[in-house]
Amino acid sequence: MFNHQNVQALRLQRQYLSRRANKAEYDDLFRKMSPFQSGGWVAPGTAPALPGHALFEDRAWNEERRRERKILKGRFGTRIGYAAEEDWELFACLYHKEKKTLSFAQREMLELLKREGPLNIGLIKEYTGMLVKHITPVLHQLQAAFLVYEDQISNEGDRGWYAFEEEFPHVNLNRYSKTEALCEVLLRYAHLMVFFDADMAANYYQFSRKEINSALEILCREEKLVIRMLEGKSGFLLPEDEVCLQKESFINHQKGIVLLERNDFLISSLTAEQKQKWSTQWEILYYILIDGEIKGAVVGKFKFGPHIIEDIIIDLPQEEAQSRRGEVLDAVYRIFSQEQSPAHRYCGKPTL
Repeated sequence: MFNHQNVQALRLQRQYLSRRANKAEYDDLFRKMSPFQSGGWVAPGTAPALPGHALFEDRAWNEERRRERKILKGRFGTRIGYAAEEDWELFACLYHKEKKTLSFAQREMLELLKREGPLNIGLIKEYTGMLVKHITPVLHQLQAAFLVYEDQISNEGDRGWYAFEEEFPHVNLNRYSKTEALCEVLLRYAHLMVFFDADMAANYYQFSRKEINSALEILCREEKLVIRMLEGKSGFLLPEDEVCLQKESFINHQKGIVLLERNDFLISSLTAEQKQKWSTQWEILYYILIDGEIKGAVVGKFKFGPHIIEDIIIDLPQEEAQSRRGEVLDAVYRIFSQEQSPAHRYCGKPTL
């Protein structure tokens, strides 16, 4: 049946939230979720990870892949993220901000890196006499244009900067138009989300609604996506998924509690209105997936040290929320240390 339950079950299956992915499955998932962000509450330079999706310790796996340059760091719009080496050209074409003219500082920095690079920021300061606070914005502007590359192979802060074209001579920034690249990634998005609307895709990829709609119109015209109504809501899905959902009934095997980071694929697709539901005076540290639905949040304060958990908010009937209290707390303390970061409240009431 084409209904919310069937769509949600297939979505959880494809995102490996109803069962966890092995390494081969995880690498494919990483590509489909790219540009892949680092976690929301980690130190800068930490390798990306997807808590709740992998059978193994995936941050260590991604640290290894990053050292071997199987995944590469880029500035994708306003966000830092990673893409698999085989998709590097695709995402460079999608996100690079073309600069027909460079400022004096940008031109000087790029020429310096071509001539003397790779260089870290300390050496750039020595060569140019510029202050770090002036160097960094210029590098970020050139990085967003895919004119320079930041070599992130470890958590160390002393990273090398390269001229992009010399480090990746095989990458053609004109290989795909922005629209062609966007159409390609939207098909990946459709596979993982199963059913989605333009706002969800715009939130995830950080493009305007107009740009997303233009690509969606092309994909519908080419019959690569179809528009359908699901329980009063218009959205898009792959034609083969529509057939599959009509013929098969998918079972939601995600019975239990999973904590998802704020940069998780599913969470990053939420609209501002959906996120507002969990708005509090505190920061949202994690969202809580209960039996496959986002039904709660861990809120408090992030610290480089023990985090502070002020409350655990649960959107379930009061009796059910209380009956699952132990299950929720167990899931929270698999992420946080109960001794160092005890939850002060559960559903607004003190836990002690």
